[in-house]
Amino acid sequence: HPGRAELDPFAAMRRVLTEPPLIAPDLPGGVAAVVARALSRDPADRPATAEEFAVELAALIGAQ
Repeated sequence: HPGRAELDPFAAMRRVLTEPPLIAPDLPGGVAAVVARALSRDPADRPATAEEFAVELAALIGAQ
C-alpha cells in the first residue's frame, strides 16, 4: 500500500532527517531563502537569534 510508509514512524523520521524542508515556492522575493536558512539542519547556518531572523525578514519587506 503506497500510503503505508506514512504510517511508519521510522520512515517519517528518516524523511525528516534526510529530506530538505518543504518551503512554499510562491513566497515573495527572498523570503524562501531566509526561511530555508532558518530551517537549516546546521545551527551555524541559521540566524543566531529570533531578532536576527526578524531583521532579515524586515530587510526584505523594506526592499520591496
